[in-house]
Amino acid sequence: MMGNILHSARKSILHPLNFVVLPTLFIISIFCANNVWQYLLILLIAYINLLLIISTVKYRFIIIFILCLLPVLIAIYLSSYFFTNGNFLAKINIADFLTIRYFSLALISFTYSIHTPFAFVFNYLMQRKIFSIRIGYAILAAFNSFHFLAEEFRRIQIAYKMRYGKNCYSPIIFIALLTTAARYAHNLSISMYSRNINKHKTFVSVIPDIGYKVYILWVLNLVAIYLCINL
Repeated sequence: MMGNILHSARKSILHPLNFVVLPTLFIISIFCANNVWQYLLILLIAYINLLLIISTVKYRFIIIFILCLLPVLIAIYLSSYFFTNGNFLAKINIADFLTIRYFSLALISFTYSIHTPFAFVFNYLMQRKIFSIRIGYAILAAFNSFHFLAEEFRRIQIAYKMRYGKNCYSPIIFIALLTTAARYAHNLSISMYSRNINKHKTFVSVIPDIGYKVYILWVLNLVAIYLCINL
């Protein structure tokens, strides 16, 4: 029952700009918050919104990110504690405040970035003439290059393991990746030029305008964050 409710709500408010407006709103609200509990409430609001606009949350990547972030958070906590003037409670409060603040900013930024459908976002911006075709497709090509290089790295590892029986993590592998990146950029530029990608372009699937339900979602988040910060 709960899954059906979430699915219907997600389908009605799914719009590319949600992945731009909502994280921006949450990050701004974190800078306006002034205690640890407000940060935690903002994180909860951000998580609820993520469940509404995403069909599947990538929990594995989020957990790995948090584990990688732990040493940084520990360093921030210790430096905030030992280099702050005041009594014991004041040092603890400042260390908690700064650590949770950095954690909230990093977690919201990373979580929404890995779930953002960049192709839909930039297609919408290009269709509404906010970005020019030339700039939009150049940015999309840059994002796509990361996936291409990751696949090339995987192929290099397979070839090296087939020949030598082990993986290769030597810095020399970056030479092969740089060569691949240069070849990819050259082929892409020729392809975009030959297709007149900087000229007039039509879109097969037109992304609809922002509906009233999306505006309602934004207003509800504004009210919730205002109450969270000011009460």
